[in-house]
Amino acid sequence: MPSLSTRCEYRESSQARRVVSLPADEADPRFKLPAPRGILRQAGIAFEVFTAPVDESRGAGEPPVAYVRRLAEAKVRAVAEGATAAQAPAWAVGADTVVLIDDLVLGKPASAAEARRMLELLSGRTHEVLTGVAVLRLPEGAAQVEQESTKVTLAPLCKEEIEDYIATGEPFGKAGAYAFRDARAGSSHASKDATSTS
Repeated sequence: MPSLSTRCEYRESSQARRVVSLPADEADPRFKLPAPRGILRQAGIAFEVFTAPVDESRGAGEPPVAYVRRLAEAKVRAVAEGATAAQAPAWAVGADTVVLIDDLVLGKPASAAEARRMLELLSGRTHEVLTGVAVLRLPEGAAQVEQESTKVTLAPLCKEEIEDYIATGEPFGKAGAYAFRDARAGSSHASKDATSTS
């Protein structure tokens, strides 16, 4: 793992980097992913957000692709079970993401210490972000499940940056302890091989 400096050293140029958090949409604080919501709005699609009570534990030896696909489908099926007749016909969309590095599968950190370990591991390195997406048609119940893989390179983070970012609370609820939308706000802290709609 790359060593981390204790203090941040910023270059006096437009290339200086720092992690900046984007606020969640106040219109619906339950949904903290501006990119997916923005895509639906741009397409003129009306939508509601539901929380799917799904056990996100990974099975012993479960391959990452199978894991994210299973969780994505479980989430849309949980929403479908709670849907009323008034909400059909409709589409339910669910997703789940993990970060892969060094043969490790990083989910959501359960504590500040775990978030710190994840960010230190990812600092200055390229890793894979794997997302499973499921779409289910109501009321028929037929689901289509796919996955998307994206390479992301996180810029080197110093200890001060990591601690400041953890203090925002943003790492929690995010695979690998960060969201690309946070990293790309202001001066980018990450680069990736796909668009921000991936």
